Amino acid sequence: DLNERTALYINAGRGQMGSGLIFGIISVPLIALFSQLTNNSALGYTLFVGLMGIFCCIGYWLLFAVTKGCEETKPTKGTTGPALERVPLSAMLKSVVNPSLIALMICTILGNCSMFLTSAVTAYYFTYNLNAMAFMGVFMTLRSVAALGSSWLTPPLMRLFKGSKKAVTIFGNVIAVGHMFVLWAIRPTFIVYAVVS
Repeated sequence: DLNERTALYINAGRGQMGSGLIFGIISVPLIALFSQLTNNSALGYTLFVGLMGIFCCIGYWLLFAVTKGCEETKPTKGTTGPALERVPLSAMLKSVVNPSLIALMICTILGNCSMFLTSAVTAYYFTYNLNAMAFMGVFMTLRSVAALGSSWLTPPLMRLFKGSKKAVTIFGNVIAVGHMFVLWAIRPTFIVYAVVS
């Protein structure tokens, strides 16, 4: 169903952007609190990462609990389900050597690398160029708010591309890459960069 797919896609994106927004708001105060309590900034960061890991595990468990029963895997009473088949190791290895899967893995790795690189460059810029590391949290939070607001563009895009998540993703990435090239070409000031990005 096109409407259901669109709703699921939008809600997943909004949930991701909303969690990023919450993380941007609470991360700096919690790191500062843990660093002050332990009198050690490295330990403060470590405790914060551990706490986020615990929250992540709890979140996955809650997601499992909420969606339990949405997709039954056991056969109903009175019916005989297919017998479980053992998949040989050779078949597993053959499934790994899959061009589509390899392309997906490469794209995911490159996407994560670009995210890490962008974060590192942003931190470097705020630390050494602007000498205002504290403002980075505000900047990232405002970006999250803008991203959350832009999620309202997803429904018309999904309808435009007839519910194809792949087409919407490709379109969004093309826009993002074009936007980066424009920023690179015009060599903007920080204010222009902050507004455009």
